[in-house]
Amino acid sequence: MSWLQAILIGLMSCTAASTIACLGTTVGNYTLNRPLVASLFVGLILGDVSGCIQIGIPILLIIFGMLDLGKAVVAGKEDEIKKNQQLLVKRAISAVAVFFVVTLVTLVFGLFASSGTAGEDTYEDNWTECWNEA
Repeated sequence: MSWLQAILIGLMSCTAASTIACLGTTVGNYTLNRPLVASLFVGLILGDVSGCIQIGIPILLIIFGMLDLGKAVVAGKEDEIKKNQQLLVKRAISAVAVFFVVTLVTLVFGLFASSGTAGEDTYEDNWTECWNEA
């Protein structure tokens, strides 16, 4: 990480932590504080958007699941607690799936790209370059 990247991430964090009065709630605490938005900006700054979103989406899914379960526990309704426990498990599974989707796509494309016969141009290098550049 370069100094410029560190400064930009620090400025983004300060903007997220303190809402500027002239911007209201459009930019500050209610927008940049969200994991998906923050991971998108950090990914743009660091040059690895897919990696940062790969981490931001699972965090968001787990937070939503914990909030739903917490609301049900506070309400004290047993049927809602059971329903939200199942929802939390589904969101955790979805978070793991989202985390590994990049790895799975790379693996599947690697298998198909290298399935050509010897001596042919299989475009293996072309798709990996494109995927890594995206």
